[in-house]
Amino acid sequence: MSWKTSLAASLVLVSLAGVAGTADAQSRSRVEVTQNGRDNSLAGRFNGRFNRADLRQRGDRQALSVIQQGLRNAIETRQRGRDNTASASQSGALNQILMHQFGSDLTGSVYQSGNGNLVGVAQIGEGHTATTVQEGNNNILGVIQIGSGQHTTYHQIGDGNADIVVQFGWD
Repeated sequence: MSWKTSLAASLVLVSLAGVAGTADAQSRSRVEVTQNGRDNSLAGRFNGRFNRADLRQRGDRQALSVIQQGLRNAIETRQRGRDNTASASQSGALNQILMHQFGSDLTGSVYQSGNGNLVGVAQIGEGHTATTVQEGNNNILGVIQIGSGQHTTYHQIGDGNADIVVQFGWD
């Protein structure tokens, strides 16, 4: 592990320690992390409301996992490289997850429970897999995949939900 990766991991741990505590103390947190290289992993957990996690990874064999609970939270992930995986989970109302993956052999997994939530997944490259689950009412799901070897599985459970899934490829 390079010193840059160690520094980024340390910053994540310090940031996560800063948002630990009661739900009120965890409100309005913002965490931004960037990792470069390969064989990196990043995990975070946020509780409360108005939390925002902006997580970016560049390189190969990256793993990203984020969990949020509460109201009006946001997760935005961006990965570039090969053999990358991203996982995001939210429970609560009026939350959003935006997942961007660029490269090859990408895996994105999203789970949301609650009402009025939004999920957007964009995968560009080859060998994509996207799995999304939304439980609740009045949720919106959007998935776009551009490239060859695409696979999408999605479930929406509840009333008043909307979904858009678009795939462009040459297989």
